[in-house]
Amino acid sequence: MSQYLKLFLKKRVLIPISIILVIYFGLSFYVTVLSFQSIINVHEENPADYKLQFEEVQFNASDNSDITLQAWWLPNKNEKQAIIFAHGIDANRSIRLKMFSEIHDLGYPALLFDIRGHGESTKTKVGLTVKDIGDINGAIAYLKSEKNIEEVLLFGTSYGASLVLQSAYTNDAVQGVVADAPFNNLVELLAGEVARRTPIPPFIANQLRHGIIWSAELYEGIDLRDINPEKNASKLNYPIMLIQCSDDDRIPVDHVDEIYAKAPTNSTYLRYDNCGGHDLAYTEYTSNYIKEIKKYISAQLN
Repeated sequence: MSQYLKLFLKKRVLIPISIILVIYFGLSFYVTVLSFQSIINVHEENPADYKLQFEEVQFNASDNSDITLQAWWLPNKNEKQAIIFAHGIDANRSIRLKMFSEIHDLGYPALLFDIRGHGESTKTKVGLTVKDIGDINGAIAYLKSEKNIEEVLLFGTSYGASLVLQSAYTNDAVQGVVADAPFNNLVELLAGEVARRTPIPPFIANQLRHGIIWSAELYEGIDLRDINPEKNASKLNYPIMLIQCSDDDRIPVDHVDEIYAKAPTNSTYLRYDNCGGHDLAYTEYTSNYIKEIKKYISAQLN
């Protein structure tokens, strides 16, 4: 075979492979960059709309003093224990105001804050439940220093649910966790979102996993394999409460099943059917939902 023919054949092979690799890593990087972004939605309600006394407060993330987090402090009878609420992606601190008005009679004050990159907090990249652990610990530090709170219960929905599961073991002040619709495997979830939102077939989208991991490390220095709510929940020495709908169309129910399988002894799992979408257990099963979380909160903050 002549040298020219070998060179021609080599180009015929290398050029398509190069194009495929460029598309693969380009798409992986694009998906990763999007995952660090959020849509800013400022609250349209405040606690006064639900007859709740409140104070506008702010504090800094424990990992970055340049990040200021805006919050509402809802005072109550208990002066040593409080609930900290973390909302979902693209949401804000007002998302569960009605719920907090319904559990106010328990007597526990609450801190509802906008996670970094959301609401009125500092506009920055989302921490993917790794860097924004500093948001949770910043909230706890604020309550200790400014409100004399000694113990807290973390309550999160969707993204916030995974964030509180990731955060709880890092701070001894945490005495309980309620996680409503958390994800367990972010890489799998991101690949699934690609298939759901684009014409890319699920099989091809699933192949992006390694590229997404590489891109997150390169782009923000985060190893997505460190995002493991299941593992971090198993480190806790108290029961947790998990909530999910079997027909959630964004976070498959098996994510929560996996977390529950490794959850501490005596943990509770509210697994509802026919909610009609993502993070709708409270909306569709309000009465039972409120009854069960009141029971859990009272048991953990006794």
